[in-house]
Amino acid sequence: MKTLLNRRRFVLIILLYTLFALAALVIAPLIGSEPIDIKTVLNDLTGGSNSWTTDTRIFIYQRIPRVSLGFLAGGTLALVGSVFQVILRNPLAAPSTLGVTGGGSVGAILAISLPWLSLSWGPFSTVQLFALAGSALI
Repeated sequence: MKTLLNRRRFVLIILLYTLFALAALVIAPLIGSEPIDIKTVLNDLTGGSNSWTTDTRIFIYQRIPRVSLGFLAGGTLALVGSVFQVILRNPLAAPSTLGVTGGGSVGAILAISLPWLSLSWGPFSTVQLFALAGSALI
């Protein structure tokens, strides 16, 4: 019987997905509600001037961090979903299967219901910390 996924096909698929991800990382910062001139951005970044134009500031301080964070968050969610599917040996497994979603919801509801229990740790609020703790405890 012929296998559907041999070594050559596997490498080809990985390369294709890698190229797609890199293309998305390059194109996504160029798209936004405020049009920017990429030539100006490149001139500001390669030039020796200390003052950047508004386009360069938007590109560096707004779009690059958002695209990077979106890429990391999406990759993390994909990895966690794959781990759940491998652990449970079920291709339809989801975080709600083990109760992680419910635990996070209970933790967030507790933080919202008890406003006197307000705490923060760095940039994280009470709701975020309790949701994380609820997900981890379940």
